Amino acid sequence: MKLKSLSKDDQSRIKKRFQDLFSDPERIIPELLDSSIFCPIESYRKKIRRMKERGDFSYSGSDSFLSAISETFSAIKTDIPIMGVLKTPYGSLSYVKRGNVDDRVLAGVQNWDNDVWRMFSFYNLVMSKNLRIFSSKNYYLASCRGAPPPVEFIQDALSEDGIRFEILDSSIHIGRQDPSFTITIMSAVRLVVHADSKYRTGFSLLRHMLMRNPQEDIDLTSDFLDCAGSDDRGLLGRYLSGDLDDRHLLDQIVSMRKSKVIRSGYYGIGSTCYDSLDSFISAIDGAQEYAEFLRDYGSGIYLESPSLAKLMEIVWPDIGDRISETVIGKPSRSFAEMVAARSQAENEVKLDFIPWSEDSRFLADLIRAYRSNGLQPAVMEMKDRAKNHVQRSILYAFTVGIGGTSVGYLFDDDDRKLGMEISDYVRGLANSENVDENIRRIRAYIP
Repeated sequence: MKLKSLSKDDQSRIKKRFQDLFSDPERIIPELLDSSIFCPIESYRKKIRRMKERGDFSYSGSDSFLSAISETFSAIKTDIPIMGVLKTPYGSLSYVKRGNVDDRVLAGVQNWDNDVWRMFSFYNLVMSKNLRIFSSKNYYLASCRGAPPPVEFIQDALSEDGIRFEILDSSIHIGRQDPSFTITIMSAVRLVVHADSKYRTGFSLLRHMLMRNPQEDIDLTSDFLDCAGSDDRGLLGRYLSGDLDDRHLLDQIVSMRKSKVIRSGYYGIGSTCYDSLDSFISAIDGAQEYAEFLRDYGSGIYLESPSLAKLMEIVWPDIGDRISETVIGKPSRSFAEMVAARSQAENEVKLDFIPWSEDSRFLADLIRAYRSNGLQPAVMEMKDRAKNHVQRSILYAFTVGIGGTSVGYLFDDDDRKLGMEISDYVRGLANSENVDENIRRIRAYIP
């Protein structure tokens, strides 16, 4: 316990606060959400009421709460040269040390006008009889038999701490972006906390609740890759203590579950688990072609999105040679290399002209990609290979003459001008129309 000295003015202000308490001492007693024969809350209310009626708050028994009431009342009539300072996870509070009363209980009674510190008045009861105390700006509640706090209290506590929320589907939502995790308080109140939350919601809520074992009353779950199973319970402790904010807790959950999916031999894409390899393969365009090889891959797989290229990047070191040997008859260093080799082999005979320069080779590869993979994939594949003005103009001419996904951000005014001039020739070559004449004309633009 630390000490601090007080001036006469400080002493006067403190005594005035104590006098305000004893003008209406029942305000230190929370409202009961439930009751039992072993719950002393209402008994305290009656005893304090009788004390006020007789104008005497003295008490000589062993009850720490009533002793704190008595010692606080007696402090009004004495000098208070120094005060003790009690440190808590939520800050420090000052109190007048009197007698042998538990410091936390005494500090709670004397800070009756603070909706966090006043809960300490019943600290010993919470620890010994498993009471729960809930306190916010507009609520002061106690539960003796495990009654949960009302959702209105949770909303009040969040508002008091500046946490923005909205009510959707009977749950309190904080943020909007997925993924998310869910806080459930005493199996009753649900808060869905999303990835864009920058708060410390769990820490803030626990500031308004005094419980013997918060990790028994507060549960934490997430639908993100739920096949990974339960999370390390240590995460909840770190979260409630304020060591992790909402965003960093979710980062931990996501990272651990991704790793666990892979280690456990499961399959996941994004936030979704798949109950079998076949259902996983079905979710990825083009993966069915390689299903027989993927069945021999001995580990779990996780993908951020349903990408065949990313899937093959993961499995290639283990089964890539077998795939490539089967598809093109020789090994390849990567899936992309195998696809390019197969595409070239399949389309070489379909080209109607022989390229005469590097830029004309770009045109030839664009036409091959178009005939092999279709319009949109061809544009998306070749946009990254367009390295100069002529090649960008060829790609622009292709999108004008044939179509495809818009990649207009690639082209400047000069690209568009040249592209319009050669668009008819590019379209004719792509469609095998008047090949010789179109070659003769386009060579004036593509040396």
